[in-house]
Amino acid sequence: MIDFKSELNDQQYTVVTEGEGPCLVLAGAGSGKTRTITYRVAYLLEQGAPENMILLLTFTNKASREMLGRVEKLMGRTLKGLNGGTFHKFALGILKKYARTIGFAPNFTILDSEDSKDLMKLAMEEVGLTGTSKKIPSAKTVHAIASFAVNADRGIADVIEERFSSWEHLADDITAAAERYHDRKRMAQSMDFDDLLKHLRNLLQSDEELCKTISGQFKYILVDEYQDTNKIQSEIVKLLSHVWGNILVVGDDAQSIYSFRAADINNILDFKREYPGAKIFKLEYNYRSTQSILALANSIIEQNKKQFKKTLKTTGIEGARAELLPAPTPEDEGSILAERIVQALHEGVPGREIAVLFRAAHHSQQLEMELAKRGIRYDYRGGMRFFERAHVKDALAFLRAVYNPMDEIAWRRMLTLYPGIGPATADAIYQLTRTGAAHKAKDMLSKRSHEGYAIFERDWREFEKKEKHPAVLLNHLVEGPYRRMLEEKYDEPNARIKDLEQMRLFAERQGKNLGRFLAEASLQESYAADAQKDKSEDERVVLSTIHQAKGLEWERVFVINLVDGEFPNERASKEIGGMEEERRLFYVASTRAKRQLVLSYSIMGGFYVNQRSPFLDEVAKHIVNAHMGRRTNDGGEVEYVSEDEPFVSTPRNASKPRSGFLSSVEDL
Repeated sequence: MIDFKSELNDQQYTVVTEGEGPCLVLAGAGSGKTRTITYRVAYLLEQGAPENMILLLTFTNKASREMLGRVEKLMGRTLKGLNGGTFHKFALGILKKYARTIGFAPNFTILDSEDSKDLMKLAMEEVGLTGTSKKIPSAKTVHAIASFAVNADRGIADVIEERFSSWEHLADDITAAAERYHDRKRMAQSMDFDDLLKHLRNLLQSDEELCKTISGQFKYILVDEYQDTNKIQSEIVKLLSHVWGNILVVGDDAQSIYSFRAADINNILDFKREYPGAKIFKLEYNYRSTQSILALANSIIEQNKKQFKKTLKTTGIEGARAELLPAPTPEDEGSILAERIVQALHEGVPGREIAVLFRAAHHSQQLEMELAKRGIRYDYRGGMRFFERAHVKDALAFLRAVYNPMDEIAWRRMLTLYPGIGPATADAIYQLTRTGAAHKAKDMLSKRSHEGYAIFERDWREFEKKEKHPAVLLNHLVEGPYRRMLEEKYDEPNARIKDLEQMRLFAERQGKNLGRFLAEASLQESYAADAQKDKSEDERVVLSTIHQAKGLEWERVFVINLVDGEFPNERASKEIGGMEEERRLFYVASTRAKRQLVLSYSIMGGFYVNQRSPFLDEVAKHIVNAHMGRRTNDGGEVEYVSEDEPFVSTPRNASKPRSGFLSSVEDL
């Protein structure tokens, strides 16, 4: 027998032993959510509930395996009858059994993301939504629109207006393509992942007797990460609880950060309205962070209006207040953070216990370069490392070709960016160029290749005229030919353009020497590659987007680039509920830290003054300002000096405009 009273805290024990009927468990960050769910299942089994009448729904197979494994360990036996898995896995099992009821054969197939994209492309061609113009969305984008519409249970036109407004003029065509895509799936006896949820919901809604039969099989239903459910998933949960009414959902509205995937925070906020008489429990004892970190986290989230009020409390020590590092420039921010990471490693903190978190992937560029210089191994999560990104390599190819006209690899990469020029044609053009016979290229090209080469010649003539200053050349690419290519190739090119703007700023700081800049860029790539050779997890610092970091924890956490417009993200904060979700992202980032939390931002961006994130002012009393000054030591090296002082929140527009021009850091 399990001694539930001694193995759980009072709040957890109440959930485990009193979770009958509809129940919402508000599990704060680090409060033992998984432990509570697994002990609840074990409690039900000890009370005599049949294994096959318990259903545990999760969002990942890993979470499902972990929870089921913990329950088996608690019970001391294998549980073959317990129903557990993701929403999609559960839906697939039901639909295979009742396939003919919804007009499918039991051997229907499941389309993966690539299959879905290919089929959408065919549907687009069928309705005439084709062409190479930048005004035509990619099949990936049209599928994303259709997918969001299904999961949010909304019309295509509404989704386009709210989240894909650049395609509003094609709303009717996209709607037609989506409808044809759904028709083609049914003809092919196929379903995509969205269909699994949609068809299960429709099956349960359309036949009350069948709904009773299916829901009657599950006396106890438990749902993990309920704040991440979309509208269809919440409807499925309610339909499954139709007979017995024992539905226990666990989640945290303060960690609802996936609206871009159609997750709906209202599923939690409106739970009591959907389930009159529902019990609401709170898990507020945090087993992860110090009280100082929790005080900051509580201060962050209390600013939100749409929420269940919770106050996280530590079971451990008070700890030091979070530290703020305002750096003069983005380059300084990267250098200071890298030195702090070196210091932590020298103090004996394993690399795997250090994490740097950021709002968007391009925010990590400066730090990546600084870590690479120092040979610090890191594990990048949330995208590709900066110098591995295709658009960065493309831009550098232009600079390499103008610097060294014999650079074959640069010429090949650059030429194949143009329409009608493939690897073989690029090689032929390069060979002619190398021998001084570039004028003969037109005679050997096909009509399509000739058109692409004509565009290249025009672009190249303009490019060659520019001053051989790396920043000038990059600025020309970003504002001219390469921006055009990105806008033609990608539906959402802005993130890639931002990367190139960051590289331009890096180039400005390197000086006018093009050769030196290209050498430094190549070394950065080499450093990064060498730094990744050792795959030992103990040695690798984690660099991650905040979305990728959810559910994880580290001893020391750095949250970087806390600049208004970047974090909170300018575009996201303008959406309905966007600012509150941005604040929830900051809350998630801060609650990843167990012992030390460091926040940073750069005072200048290029030649303009950054406005610090408003989130910093909201938590001012919980942070210490570590003013970082630069000085040159006796050896002629630049070092950073820290002087801790209380952080004072001042009117953010009192002394500096959001975008005021400065000639240098000394003007601060």
